[in-house]
Amino acid sequence: MSINDYKKIRRLDDYELRALDAGVEAVGEWIADNGGLTELAHYDELNQRLLVKAAWEGCARGLREALKDAPF
Repeated sequence: MSINDYKKIRRLDDYELRALDAGVEAVGEWIADNGGLTELAHYDELNQRLLVKAAWEGCARGLREALKDAPF
């Protein structure tokens, strides 16, 4: 990686990190509740969508929680 490429890397802020962490937690819970399979190919189309929904809702929940502590 060149120094020019390194400058292009954007660091995630605390709010993004907290949202992502909550999304990861939600997906982990969803996977555990649905047989523990981690390969998407094992799920039908509906369950693939429900997995993404769990991630989406988890991220949103994490972001809302993080914003409770925001200084604005």
